[in-house]
Amino acid sequence: MVSNLLKGYRAGFVPACAHPLLPSSFPAAFLCLLCCWATACISQVEVLPNAHAHNDYQHHRPLFEALTHGFTCIEADIHLVGGELYTGHLFPQLSARRTLRRLYLEPLHRRLQQNGGRVYPNYAGVVYLMIDIKTDAESTFALLREQLLGFPQFCNNPYLRVFISGNRAIQQILNDTACVVGVDGRLADLGRGCDPEQMPVISDHFKKNFDWRGHGPMPAEEFARLQALAEEAHRQGKKLRFWATPDEPLVWGTLLEAGVDLINTDDLEGLHQFLTRRKIASSPAPTSLNSSGVAR
Repeated sequence: MVSNLLKGYRAGFVPACAHPLLPSSFPAAFLCLLCCWATACISQVEVLPNAHAHNDYQHHRPLFEALTHGFTCIEADIHLVGGELYTGHLFPQLSARRTLRRLYLEPLHRRLQQNGGRVYPNYAGVVYLMIDIKTDAESTFALLREQLLGFPQFCNNPYLRVFISGNRAIQQILNDTACVVGVDGRLADLGRGCDPEQMPVISDHFKKNFDWRGHGPMPAEEFARLQALAEEAHRQGKKLRFWATPDEPLVWGTLLEAGVDLINTDDLEGLHQFLTRRKIASSPAPTSLNSSGVAR
């Protein structure tokens, strides 16, 4: 058990007390030691602006695995059941340890408090929490809004943006003067002039818009259309993401080349390695000097 915890916390994403899925009997002294180690190691995390953790709550350590891999967009599906918000895809995970508050809101808020409002202390960009509502749009949003307002660091924070996907109470979200969340747009929303503060991301179903399934290069006509969609999203100040994409390197690379901003994956380690290698490969080679100290 200890080796698994150390692996999960290698980059230091331990909240002030403990991971919400740890047993309460876990030794407090050891957790304190992990927290100290976390503070020393946290700056080593390679933050990945293009990485989206799809259905993050299905991983062994929700939120923390995505953060230890440097992901900047994290997805949590929620269900409203009996006055509480539980995570889960088709069905809610009815456990006090599987609520949105326990798995995401509380640990994220602690991190923001510890890091001066940032999720990653060494990253000045925006980290996104995408909440996919699976139950009634309006009633679920109402409770979600209430819970979010209970965490001051989530409001008007330039380093964290929460936005709603799935069953979206669009008018309630857009008309909310508190502006506590944004809404996830669709391709059809690109021509509607929505403010990027209210609709920061455009997401859509890849297989319903493209025939390519990742076998060989993407056809030129489809690639050009994908590229045009990315350019239009960027012109409007929005990011572009697709779900239901083949989860493999050829597809990841093609999407990035076309200008897609957020790469959807269930393979956190695989995408982490792919984006890290890609970043290294695109970095300029160090300048070498001759014996006189002049750059060659």
